[in-house]
Amino acid sequence: DALLRLDMSEFHDAHTVARLIGSPPGYKESNRGGQLTDGLRRRPYSVVLLDEIEKAAPEVFDIFLQIFDEGRLSDAHGRRVDARHAVFIMTSNVGTQESSKVLGFGGRDPDEEPNFEPFLKQRFRVEFLNRIDEVVTFSMLSRDVLGEILDSQIKELQLRLRQQRLTIQVTDDARQYIIDESYDPVNGARPLRRAVERLLTRPLSNKIVENNLQPGATIMITYDGNQLQFGQQAVTDG
Repeated sequence: DALLRLDMSEFHDAHTVARLIGSPPGYKESNRGGQLTDGLRRRPYSVVLLDEIEKAAPEVFDIFLQIFDEGRLSDAHGRRVDARHAVFIMTSNVGTQESSKVLGFGGRDPDEEPNFEPFLKQRFRVEFLNRIDEVVTFSMLSRDVLGEILDSQIKELQLRLRQQRLTIQVTDDARQYIIDESYDPVNGARPLRRAVERLLTRPLSNKIVENNLQPGATIMITYDGNQLQFGQQAVTDG
C-alpha cells in the first residue's frame, strides 16, 4: 500500500515525535522504528496523508519543516531517510466553523469560495506555510449532495439485505429526516454515516436478530413526525 495515513490528533504531545521517527537508543522500545521513517524507508514513492494537521504538537511540525525544506529526515538512530519522492497531503478544518458562521448569517454568497488564508496564518507558522506548494479548498456539502450520498448508502444497505432475502423502501419523509439529523456543514458526510448506522442499520439488524422479519418481505421505512418507523409488507403468494 503506497498510502501512509497518519492521524495527527494522535501526535498532539511532544513525546509523540518518537512514534514518527522512533525512540533514541537506551529508551523503551528503541528497537522499534517510527511510523513515518519506516514507512518512507520501505516505500520511498509514497503518498503520505497527514490528517487534521492542525492538531499536531509544535515538535511534530519541526519534523515536517525539515522534510519540506530538505526532502529528508533522520530517525532516532541517526539514519537518514529520503523523502524527496513522497507526496505529502495535509487536511485541516482550520477556519471551517468561522466560515460556516459567516455563510449562515448571509455574509458570503454560497457559491463564493471562502478565504481561509487568514485562519491558516493564525494557526500555522509562516515558515511552515511557505513550504506548502498549494492549498486546495473543498466546498461544504449541501443538503442536495448529502442526499445523493445517503441514496448511495441506502443502496449499499439494500445489497447487504439481499443476502437475508429482504428489501427496504425509504419514503421521502424518512429520507429527509435522516438528512436533517445528520446535516453538519463543518464535518461534511461523516455524521451522515453515523446517522445511517444509528437510524437504519442498527434497528434493522436488531429486527433480523429477533427474527421479526419474514424472508422475502419488504420493510417500509417511514417517518411519523417524531422518529422512523419500520413496517413489514406481508409476502403474498404469486
